[in-house]
This record gives sequence, structure tokens and C-alpha cells, in this order.
Amino acid sequence: MKRRVFLPLLALLLLAPLLLSSCFIVINRPGEETARPAETEPLPPDTTAPPPPVADPVEMKKEEAKARLASMMTRDMNGLSLIVSTSAGRLLGLEEEETTTLSRARYEMMEEIRTKYNVKVLAIEPENGDTLAGIRAAKASGIYYADLFLLPAGEVGSLALSGYLTDLSSAPFLALSAEYYRGDAIFSATSGERIFAVSGAAAEDPDRYACLWYDRTLAEARSLSPEGMVDAGTWTLDALLSLVREVRGSGEGAPAALLSRAPISVFAEDLFLSSDLRYSYLREDGQYDIFEPRGRAEEFADRLAALSAGVFGQDGTPLSDAAFLEGNALFCFGRLGDKREFSLREHDLCPLPLPKMDETQTDYVTPPDGALYFCIVSDCANIAESAIFIDALNCRAYGQMREEYLSEFLNYFARNERSVDMAERIADAVSYDRCCVFAPALPELYAGTTEVLAAAAAGESLIYRYNAAFYKALLALRTVTEP
Repeated sequence: MKRRVFLPLLALLLLAPLLLSSCFIVINRPGEETARPAETEPLPPDTTAPPPPVADPVEMKKEEAKARLASMMTRDMNGLSLIVSTSAGRLLGLEEEETTTLSRARYEMMEEIRTKYNVKVLAIEPENGDTLAGIRAAKASGIYYADLFLLPAGEVGSLALSGYLTDLSSAPFLALSAEYYRGDAIFSATSGERIFAVSGAAAEDPDRYACLWYDRTLAEARSLSPEGMVDAGTWTLDALLSLVREVRGSGEGAPAALLSRAPISVFAEDLFLSSDLRYSYLREDGQYDIFEPRGRAEEFADRLAALSAGVFGQDGTPLSDAAFLEGNALFCFGRLGDKREFSLREHDLCPLPLPKMDETQTDYVTPPDGALYFCIVSDCANIAESAIFIDALNCRAYGQMREEYLSEFLNYFARNERSVDMAERIADAVSYDRCCVFAPALPELYAGTTEVLAAAAAGESLIYRYNAAFYKALLALRTVTEP
């Protein structure tokens, strides 16, 4: 209490001489006027415009998407219920969820479409994920199964070759050349002159895309920067193999070098396609052919076998990935959707695009096995309405849903913006291959493509397995490429 009373008084006494010395009285002589200080001119008003606010890319894309949808034709479907068979119903946004910003954005998108077209949309999930078995059972029972599908690539071929899909080349109201569709995806789902499926912005699910995760915490401790290699264009199979060999040769107590969350067949196929190699190609005479096993494919097989050593069991299933989750492995092959689990770990786990074959390869490539496609059922009673719905949904999703995904990745899962940069590269680089659509439905084609690579990854001779399966695989390919 005494301090609070006397400290201000003491300060006043100490300052008194200074205060007195600054006080004086000016007395004018007769006839003198006191000089007035010069008046300063007022400062001009500040006319500098404030900097414009930074545009929110999500909001910007959202407004563009809403405007596109508003400009599309309107059709009153009189409350029609469209049935979609899919295991990826969350992409449709049919139910209001407050869990994530992305799910809310999808719900708002669907609400706009339902309102604009006066349509109801119902989703059914095939039992055990087997759409082909589901539609066969429904037809055998005389039950109307669905109007349209949203399917992974491998199921499209099976349904198309079984006669359960409409040829979309003659379907009305589908703007197949629009920016919100992927032309190469449409081509991959084409057999002869028939188009069985389309893939566009509404079918994009980056969580399904293949990538190579790495432990940044371990990498920085070893002065390694895989992201720097990606930026420089030097992230190649040889670069990955060099890092893997370096870690494997570090002696006892070193972390694991490379693990996988997928079987050897998926690992081999995805690295093959990311190396800008293709299962099939169009010859100068207009005929399709299976890939050439020598040259770049043979070089790839050598690197693949070296990378796969110690990653898979004899049956091709991956060994445990626990070491990566525990911060004791440098790389792990997986999907972008692993971000939910990986973001909870102690170490900073970050995605990378799959490596290029070599530095002569221009771009990084994301394999298409995670891609989804829209199809219309062959006996659909609402073909025009289904086509309008597919077109409107992809139009409205274009631009915004990608930005929503990246924004959510940054805000909820990534520990730094570089991880989001890598995720965007991965999502931008998807490339499509017809064999990924039709090979699962054609055993001979599957044996000459996916199984050949899986055998090479396990250390078998690529050329030997290729030669044994080539002729039948080629005949199978031409059943879906020729008119």
C-alpha cells in the first residue's frame, strides 16, 4: 500500500525542476506583438487505395461452378428418383454431414442440382462391393436395379462386356468434349465405337490415387530432400533405388527403407504406369499392340525387382507397415487417403508422386487404378434424365471440389504446405489406360499385363512371362479395340 501512495509523489518531486524550467512568461514591451508560430499546412488526405483482399481460391472456384450450373439447361424431372449403384456414395453428397468442409461442399452441390432439376437421388451399395453379381441377381429376380453406376475402372469393363451398360456415344445431353470431363478417361472406356463410361470432376477422389509416402523427420535427419528432387525433375526410379539401397546398407539399427500397403501386383502396375509406360499402344497401321518387353520395359523390370526385394511375402502380400507408422521406415507405397491415419503419427509423414522412369520423362504420372467412372445401365428407364444428372454433377464439381480437397488437406492433415503441393501434383497427373478398364474382365489380357509385371517384381524374367502370355493377351485386347 505505501508503495502505491508514495511512488507517484516521489516521481512528481523529482520531475518538478524540469517542469518549472519549461514554464516561462513572455512580457511584451509597448508596441510589440508576440510572434505567433508559423502555421503548418494540413496534410492532404490519404488517397492510397487499400490493398485488395486476397481471393480465396475455394470461394472463387465455387462461384464459377455455381455460375456454370446456372447457365445449363433446366429440366423439370417432376420429383423423379434416380438410383445410383456405387461404393463411393460419399462423392455424391447425398446426406448432410458436418464432419468436413469437403463433405459439406458436396452436399451443397447436390442440393443445388436436386433443386434445379426437381430430382431425387438415391444411392445403393452393391453387396460385398460386387456390382456385377448384384445386377445379375436383380435381373434374375425381375427387379429394377439402378439407373446409373459410379464405378472403379476395373468394374467398368466387366459390366460393359456383360452387356449391362448403355453406349453413351448416342446418349443425349452429355457434353463429352466439355472441360469438366477427361477425354483420355472416356477413350479408355471405349470399345470399338461404343463409349461405356465417362469420368470427370465429380468422379475425382484424390484419396484413391497412388503415391509414395515418406518420413520427412527421418529424411531431414539424413539430409535428404525427396521433395527437392520432385521439383528439380530428378525424382526417378534410380533416385528412389539409390536412397533405398543407402538405407538398406546402413547396418544394424537402421530404419526400413521401403514398405507397401498394397499387394505386389498393384505396386508393380502402378510403378510401371508412373514410368510413362503403357500396356497397349496404337501402331501406325491403326492396330493396337501390347507393350514391347525389351528396351525401357526391361530396364524398368530390373529396377522393379530391386525395389520389391524384402517388401512382399512369397504370396505377393505386403509385409507389415508398422515400422512406417512407428517412425522407423523411410518410404511406404500407399494412397493419398492414408493421410487420415498418417497425420496422427508422431513423425511428419508426407506424400510424393510416384517416381519417373528417368529424367527424359517429361511429367510425373499418377496411375489410373484409383479412377472412378459414371455409366448408365443398359435397361435404364431414364436415360435422358441420367445423362442430364451426370453432366450437371460434373459441371458443378469442376474446379471447386479439387480446391476443397486441397484446402481440407492443408487445414486438417498436412503439417506444411509442401505436402499439399505434392498432393496437388499427384491429383493433376492422372493418366488413363484402356487395359486398366478391360483387363480385369479378360483373363488372357490380365495375364499378359498385370500378372507379367507382378512376376517381374518377384524376380522372374519379364521376357519369359511376356512371351508365354503375349499372343492370347493381344487377341483379348483386340476384342475391345476393334469395331
